[in-house]
This record gives sequence, C-alpha cells and structure tokens, in this order.
Amino acid sequence: MLRCIAIFQPKDWILRRLGAMVRAWLAQ
Repeated sequence: MLRCIAIFQPKDWILRRLGAMVRAWLAQ
C-alpha cells in the first residue's frame, strides 16, 4: 500500500490541478 502511494504521489499534484480546473470551469 505504501508503495502504491509512493508511485502515485508525483501524479497527485496533477490530479489536484485538474480538479481545480474542472471546478473553475463548472463555476463559470
């Protein structure tokens, strides 16, 4: 499980950024 977290952490900021973009787009 920790290994999976370590693998996915580099993508975490990308997912957060995508989430913020989607939220901003939906809020228009």
